[in-house]
Amino acid sequence: MRPSERYDLPIRNLADVEAIERVAIDERIWSWNLNDWIDRGLRRDPAKVALTALADGDPESRPRCLTYRQLQQRATQAANLFHARGLRGHDAVLLLLPTVPDLYTALLGALQRATPCCVNWMLKPAQLVELVRASRAKAIVSLGPTPGFEIWESVQAIRADIPEHVHILTVPGPRGQVLGDCDLEALTSHEPADRLAFRPAARDDDVDETVQAQHHADRFAVAARDQLHCVFGEAGLADAAS
Repeated sequence: MRPSERYDLPIRNLADVEAIERVAIDERIWSWNLNDWIDRGLRRDPAKVALTALADGDPESRPRCLTYRQLQQRATQAANLFHARGLRGHDAVLLLLPTVPDLYTALLGALQRATPCCVNWMLKPAQLVELVRASRAKAIVSLGPTPGFEIWESVQAIRADIPEHVHILTVPGPRGQVLGDCDLEALTSHEPADRLAFRPAARDDDVDETVQAQHHADRFAVAARDQLHCVFGEAGLADAAS
């Protein structure tokens, strides 16, 4: 940490604000790249447990734990897998997952290589297919066949309606089925965990990717608005806006 890089300075009065503002912002901010901050945080205490998950919600059952080191390694592998599948910075990865540990692996991996797009996993096929089209997703990370969830069934229902080049990857849910040919953990296990297999883009300076990402985001927002209109009508949208 540089001497000017302080994030714990008190803001008690105007003098404190003026003292902070006397240091140029480029001297106070270590990096403008989100991935740099995530990587830095993951490396601060690698052996510490980052995620603890209970598959069935029973506090007496054995939890699944991931350390920050393991989370970083799996995210790196996921990023390398997305790269190997041809994804680039402006390509969307649709994350159709409940709160399972693999959600964070996929999210952090997608941030390094592509553009993650988290959507409501309870959407029905009619809404889901529109969001896939609007985001122009190049990959979908979905929960596999799992009791109590219909996520996989929804993905299967739209498979014929989305481009063939969209990669579908799965993670097993609680008591769920592992699909070997598209299982995220199995596929990422062949990827390097200690380094990225590509040169990360300087995304904060990449105007072209920023413009394209904004274009996709606008299309996604329009599709989401249309779906809300179908469910709630004009009155519901007006209430939501207010």
